[in-house]
Amino acid sequence: MKAVAVGPGLRHLPEIGETELVLDLKGSRTEVSEKTLEAIRPFLDARRFTVCARSWPLLDAFAGLPVRRLHSIGTESELRCFLERFATDRLDGVSVHERLLRPDTVAELRAIVDVVLTWTVNRPARARELVRLGVDGIVTDDVAALSQHGILAPA
Repeated sequence: MKAVAVGPGLRHLPEIGETELVLDLKGSRTEVSEKTLEAIRPFLDARRFTVCARSWPLLDAFAGLPVRRLHSIGTESELRCFLERFATDRLDGVSVHERLLRPDTVAELRAIVDVVLTWTVNRPARARELVRLGVDGIVTDDVAALSQHGILAPA
């Protein structure tokens, strides 16, 4: 069995103030969830965490805790599966690849989730369109460009 590593930055949690951390879990091994939970558990009363995973069972370890759980969706088939599987549920949120988001898709997701995030959006025109559709957050590689075009406001 391979060792599971949790990013070294987590040991610095007390030093980073009240910033909400979004932890994107990779892979499908449940040890990833267990190690992440072990690392953040001492801080759950003091800060907000969001955990995201494309392998949805990884989110189960955080059920019942003050952790926002986002189901990551990267393909049309994952999107269809999500919409069918959770059609009658109410979930914390999703993180969806931007190419999958259209007005009808965002409306369907809104019926199921509280938060819609999208990734990776680097074009200002697309970012504006997604904001108009009702997306709550954008993951970008180019914060400066989106800020320069007035899409991102200073905190």
